[in-house]
Amino acid sequence: MPITLARRGSRVKVVGAKVGPAGRASRSGQQVGPAGRERRFRLWRSITSFLRETDTIPAGLSLETILNRFVGGGLVVLASALSLVGSASGIELSGTVDALAARDVKARLGFETGMVRPMELARMQELRRRLAVMSAKAATEGLVRIVHMDGDVAIDPVANSLDVVVRQTVSFLEDGTNSFSLLSFLPFLAIEHPDGSPIEWTSGDFQGYYMAKVSPATIAAKGDRMDLVLRLSGVPDCSIQGAISVNLCAWGDVNYLAGDVFLPGGMARDFATADLRLTLPAGLSVAATGVTVSVSPVQDGKEIHRIVQDFPTDSRSFGIASYVQAIIPRGVDPIRTFTMGSDSRVQAGVPEVLGDMKSVLDYYSERIGAFLFPKMDACQVTNDAGAAFGWPALLWIPDGMFRHGGSQRTALFAHELGHQWFPDMIQNNDAFAAWLSEGFAEYLSTEYMGTVEGPDYPTAIYNYYGDLYRYFVSDVSDYGLSSVASASVSDSQVYQLVTYYKGAIVCHVIEKYVGTDVWNQALKAMHADLAGKEAYYDTDGLKAYLEAASGKDLTDLFTSWVQKKGYPIYTVDVTRQTKESGGLQATVRIRQTPSNKYNSFKMPVQLGLVTEKGEIVHEVMVDKADQSFAFDLDSRLARVRFDPARNLLKRVGPGLSGDMDLSGEVDGIDLVYVAWSLGGSLFGNAQNFQSSADFDANAIVDEVDLSYVTDAFGKTSNGGVP
Repeated sequence: MPITLARRGSRVKVVGAKVGPAGRASRSGQQVGPAGRERRFRLWRSITSFLRETDTIPAGLSLETILNRFVGGGLVVLASALSLVGSASGIELSGTVDALAARDVKARLGFETGMVRPMELARMQELRRRLAVMSAKAATEGLVRIVHMDGDVAIDPVANSLDVVVRQTVSFLEDGTNSFSLLSFLPFLAIEHPDGSPIEWTSGDFQGYYMAKVSPATIAAKGDRMDLVLRLSGVPDCSIQGAISVNLCAWGDVNYLAGDVFLPGGMARDFATADLRLTLPAGLSVAATGVTVSVSPVQDGKEIHRIVQDFPTDSRSFGIASYVQAIIPRGVDPIRTFTMGSDSRVQAGVPEVLGDMKSVLDYYSERIGAFLFPKMDACQVTNDAGAAFGWPALLWIPDGMFRHGGSQRTALFAHELGHQWFPDMIQNNDAFAAWLSEGFAEYLSTEYMGTVEGPDYPTAIYNYYGDLYRYFVSDVSDYGLSSVASASVSDSQVYQLVTYYKGAIVCHVIEKYVGTDVWNQALKAMHADLAGKEAYYDTDGLKAYLEAASGKDLTDLFTSWVQKKGYPIYTVDVTRQTKESGGLQATVRIRQTPSNKYNSFKMPVQLGLVTEKGEIVHEVMVDKADQSFAFDLDSRLARVRFDPARNLLKRVGPGLSGDMDLSGEVDGIDLVYVAWSLGGSLFGNAQNFQSSADFDANAIVDEVDLSYVTDAFGKTSNGGVP
């Protein structure tokens, strides 16, 4: 199904396969009996002990003989055996963690419904940016920021209408301003001074939004403030269509409204407190960014809910229904859910949801900085929202996502709660870098899930995200994470794979480049300087914090990974040789090309040299198109592991066709790898896909890939006998 996208990101994960006593999940999700496991292991041991005795096929023994002797002339039995035991013998086939990660991400591509709060960093923010540019060109029109709002809002869920009278305090951001513009989803009826005297204003529209141009009688200076009373009324258009397709309001048993739907905003990013009185039919509960301080009955079966938000945010939202509330404490800050009591599946999961929310908030608070909002709520909305939304202090969670338990739901909440830090508390004003919100939230969610699923899980997720990005985003549709092109993406799947998934990977790449301690130090410094304040950072600001923490110039790093598009492609040749002194040596030649011809990469790369006595990891700087590195060996080389920790987004291929394991020869180990991967694909639910076995890079390991090994069987990099 299509993925709908907008500002906040939803992230969902499927329940992992059932894990048996040995800690290994079967491909079907069922536990494998001990008898079957032992039979397959004996077959595996027979094959691998033979193949690895010399790490190659002995001279005079044909490929056909190997296949006939051990697998009856076919590859299916071999692949079946390997699917269970995986890397038991030391051969690195895709492990359980990778398989679960692949299943999770594949499920998300079908189940995920979008990124949320589109108005800021998607359509609305782009409109505001354009209007700000237009304002800058006019000598007297300037920017304002809404800093407080106090008003009455009558909500009629039957007529789907709103009547609004709100007093807003605007702060002037520029000297010499005698006019400014406001945007709204509802038509403006009147704008006046608090005493009722008129203010000059004109109405218009801008790409489907209502716009009011206000002209005060006196010229304002930067820092001046002005109070306005605005009257608006109507039925809002709740949908945002196109690549960004979500609903920002809906009516029915559950009513939900983004504050921007009925509260006008300035061209600059608002940062406001609020005191709002919502008139509603009696018997409904309100979940809000602010706190409900009173509910008072009035005539005609109505109630007034007073919502006070004494902490400033750039936006706010509301969920209105006959909710059942559940609450747990977190210090002095409560965590609550607002769910439909009639939905038994949702109710059954509420205790787990509350526990997950507390655990995630604790993890992020420790890693980045304190959670500053006075409470954290999550409310159930209908699936027609099209997304989970990470509003400040309030999450919108669609029915289906709330019902889907286990790691899927945990990861979803972890992503949306990540938005409480990026960008709700630590705000960015970079209109061309949505990854600073979405990539960071996805990165934080992945890191948190590592504490739940195990430390290898984030690596598996980043690796799989990398596969999806490399295979399914063409160079033509790709874009830099911080670029003008990022603000006008028309393909929702490309937006997801680049802004969210590549954004998360690049966070990880930068973390590993500067070191985790330095990365965390920079994030904590940003929190200390910016969180909860009318202060902002952009891409250059992030770079400056990381440079201050690391003491390094990160210009090349940010240019390659953030501003420009693409990834490095490495072609690796491995040659074994004996020195005149009799010692063993290996030469690793690395040829580098960027996936985009206008980019280049200068990255430290780890090379794991696996010998009969173990593995020694060396780090080299790959900063040229063609480089060779020589290493002395303590015993015979078995293979080279390129980036063994899998920290980089990259494609790696052998210079010697068919040498999948980078040993410098095409042998039985390469056959084992490709045989296990045969039929594996990024499409469907195959768990045995390995991109390193996909020599022709078509997202499936098939007979063509197998022929790369069989056609070159027995060849070596130096053309001699291994």
